[in-house]
Amino acid sequence: MTEVSAAGWTPLHHAALLAPPTLVSFLMTHGCSTFSVTRRKLTPLDIVTAHSIIPGRDDVALLLEEAMRGEGWTGGRVEQKRRLEDARIKRRRRRKAIRENICQVLDVDRRWWGYDSDLAPPDSSDSEDDEDDNSELFVSQVVRVWNRC
Repeated sequence: MTEVSAAGWTPLHHAALLAPPTLVSFLMTHGCSTFSVTRRKLTPLDIVTAHSIIPGRDDVALLLEEAMRGEGWTGGRVEQKRRLEDARIKRRRRRKAIRENICQVLDVDRRWWGYDSDLAPPDSSDSEDDEDDNSELFVSQVVRVWNRC
């Protein structure tokens, strides 16, 4: 049986956060469950990938994720939230690149958008398809407005 701390952390939770992948693998092959949860219902994978993967822990995250998928896991709530946030960040970067291209083509300052594009407000849409469809329309509207000036 595995020792559990007062917060419900098993040795695998600690190892996922601090130890090399070889120790994580060793613990998994010697009885530590990748599905064990803390009192806050976090798996070792959740600990490492809470909002985004902790720098330098990519290999541990991959090891834990593959072990869990091998046992039928399809993704937990924290994993789903992380993937949604990653998609949101990708859309913001794409939007920023489009705005910077427009500013360069029209030779206007990026403050022309009304706010710093690095501090853009959150997306109101979660659909990547909507973003693709609207970007061409948006560019053509900007060009029309610019031509009127």
